[in-house]
Amino acid sequence: MLAPARRRRIGPPSQISGAGIDTPASRRAAIIDAMGEPLRWGVIGTGGIAAVFAADLELTDSGRIVAVGSREPARAEAFAERFGVPNRHGSYEALVSDPQVDAVYVATTHPLHHAHAELALRAGKPVLLEKPFTVTAAQARDLVALARERDLPVGLHLNFTLPFGADVVPAPVRARQLEVTHLFTAPGARPGDPHPGAAPLIAAAIADQLAQFRAQFGEPTHIDGHHHIHVARAVLAQLPRSLPIRPPLHPDSGRPFGQRWLIRRFRGPATCLAFERVHPALGGEGLAVLEPARRQVVEVMVHPTQPAERAALDGPEWRQALDGLALGSYRDLPG
Repeated sequence: MLAPARRRRIGPPSQISGAGIDTPASRRAAIIDAMGEPLRWGVIGTGGIAAVFAADLELTDSGRIVAVGSREPARAEAFAERFGVPNRHGSYEALVSDPQVDAVYVATTHPLHHAHAELALRAGKPVLLEKPFTVTAAQARDLVALARERDLPVGLHLNFTLPFGADVVPAPVRARQLEVTHLFTAPGARPGDPHPGAAPLIAAAIADQLAQFRAQFGEPTHIDGHHHIHVARAVLAQLPRSLPIRPPLHPDSGRPFGQRWLIRRFRGPATCLAFERVHPALGGEGLAVLEPARRQVVEVMVHPTQPAERAALDGPEWRQALDGLALGSYRDLPG
């Protein structure tokens, strides 16, 4: 993320910790609300996407990987050596039982997502599943039911950057999601205030996603969003007041912090761009699209593990484009 501010390390707007949990109720509250110590991750799987997760996590202050598990001990050892992971496990059962692990990231092949997430949930550990969540809707419902049984939070993750494509989704819902996707991803779009007349469309899109979630999984415990879109001004104003959002609840009242506080502390980007759409060496529109970052927050999504993007990141053009800008965190931005 780029902004005209002091140079900071990249980090997310909220941190979720499972440490110090004594009861089911306090477990849920801590996972949704905690802003304390970095989250201690255990990683199931050692493939390419797990390496991307590990490399990106090194750029944040939100958490660290403390354990990795693989059916092949040599692969766990190699991954641990590469990323400085202290605990190496030769089975996934041992990883989810590791008392130093607060939460589990599942990065195995798609058909194994359900089984490996179930292992973690039965151990009482929150789970982050790589896409797709599961390969069937029945498996997804099964994991949600297990999470509720273990009193772990099950939240709605708003996504306004990818429209619904499944034929089972009603055509009017697909049409609204496609329209709101264009609204937030079009060149020059401003998610903070994308259009004066956008409020009814955003409200309808949120209602659509809530209805789909409730039909499949019941009532969500909280709401968050893809690329933190849920704290953009235009979206925040339309969120239902009956559900907490992550970032957190007020520690005394248990109610969400005021909208002004959220906007100040977790200010969303004015626009979000993929690096390949920016850098001319990758076929992008050109580095001039970063000019708004001198006046407002611009988020650029990069994948430094991809050789072409790493080369472009290391090039003099990119360094010159960043001159006078700052890498930062939503949490670090001035109010």
